[in-house]
Amino acid sequence: MDIVFLGGAALLPGLPPLPHGRGQSLFDKFTRGAAESATPGVGLGLAICKAVADAHRGQISAANAPGGGAEFTLTLPRGIPPQVPQDQPAAAITEATSNPG
Repeated sequence: MDIVFLGGAALLPGLPPLPHGRGQSLFDKFTRGAAESATPGVGLGLAICKAVADAHRGQISAANAPGGGAEFTLTLPRGIPPQVPQDQPAAAITEATSNPG
């Protein structure tokens, strides 16, 4: 399968320490690096990125960068994007891609 690989780095403090096997929780809705922070936001950015990746049958991951900060990788299959039904509300589409099967 042909894939498109996108990577990026953020020069931020890096990712918070997470228990082993909980790395994907970064992509949950309303998850923030620190519960109390001076940085504005509500914890939806990475959740939206994951919803886009899921809708395109792709993957997203995050890791601490060797020199500091965080690295994000988005991998998408190359080809025709999935069709979005015109009569289905966006919330239903997001829910369907979040809970396939």
